[in-house]
Amino acid sequence: AIKREEEEMLPMRARNFFLTSVIEHDAFLRIGECSYIKVIYKNERYSDSMLVDHIRSGHRFLYLPREGYLAHMEKTILTSFEYLRDGKGPVKEKLNLQVCIAGLIHEYIRMIGVSEDLISYVERLLRSVEVFIDAGTTFTKVFNSFPYKGDHIPEQAVLSLYLSLLICRYEKNQTDFAYKKMALGSILRDAFLTDDSLANLKFINEKVLESLEEEQVQMLHDHIKKAAVA
Repeated sequence: AIKREEEEMLPMRARNFFLTSVIEHDAFLRIGECSYIKVIYKNERYSDSMLVDHIRSGHRFLYLPREGYLAHMEKTILTSFEYLRDGKGPVKEKLNLQVCIAGLIHEYIRMIGVSEDLISYVERLLRSVEVFIDAGTTFTKVFNSFPYKGDHIPEQAVLSLYLSLLICRYEKNQTDFAYKKMALGSILRDAFLTDDSLANLKFINEKVLESLEEEQVQMLHDHIKKAAVA
């Protein structure tokens, strides 16, 4: 194990590493406060089965050194968009890519903030949903082909994106601007929640709040404000 200060290491969802087999930076599991073990070595091939094992054992995030984080994130996003360039291919595979991109956009917003590159990524994600719908993909097909249970924040964002566009298409008087507003809300609404369980709360009352950790309660209070000023 190695010791690194928390601010030196940034989290990225482990499933995003399925998009590549070699990366240009070391990646780590967090095993305790300021304590990490290396599981991916830079410029060395790694296997999907290794990632699956870590995810199944409860490690949903891998950690990258701050100095390599942004470069890897941007490369992964651009690689995903290359695969999404047209609406062809297995629906489940395309949906998986959109979920990965949504998760990376959330991480980008939390770690970097809003930039012209981020706005471009969001617009390209929205366009990829439009391409799918234009190709005749229905929400029923999206729902039945969805590769996840929909209980993680990026998954909910993508499902909301499809609902936003289909609602606007159904309501003929809705403009492209209306769709973009709804779609942006779909992406941003829980972008600042890093605990997926909080996004699955059906309601919040005093009893629910008492069952949460203090850090979780603070995150619930803060995430909407942070999204509003992003």
